[in-house]
Amino acid sequence: MNPDYVIVTPTYGRVAKYVNAASPLLERVWPGHPPIYFFSDENNLDAAAVIVSEKANWLDVLYQGLLGVRTAHPSLAHVFLMLDDHFPLRQCDEAMIASNYRAVVDNDLACLSFVTYVWPWDMTEQIEYPDHMIR
Repeated sequence: MNPDYVIVTPTYGRVAKYVNAASPLLERVWPGHPPIYFFSDENNLDAAAVIVSEKANWLDVLYQGLLGVRTAHPSLAHVFLMLDDHFPLRQCDEAMIASNYRAVVDNDLACLSFVTYVWPWDMTEQIEYPDHMIR
């Protein structure tokens, strides 16, 4: 486990059944993952580390959770934000994650994103969709 950062996952109590089903997969696909903290508006998650904020808005849940992590780990400088609906479903490349983390630290980067779509995102269709989204 990497003590230099922790995984944080903001969520809501109303989707706990999905988070409770998905989070055990992390043990199989990333066995050496850092400690994980769940941030929620309810304490109905099957997890050891849940920081509860009774405010219902996502930003407050995230903010209060990060304050809780800061209290538990005052020297921590980095977190790995893993959204509750983006848990990995296949084996994680631990060496790649570690080398990317090292690049973040060595270059004092504010953010790194692991995208799940083709990147760079340099082509779009010239079609006007009914939902007004660009694809």
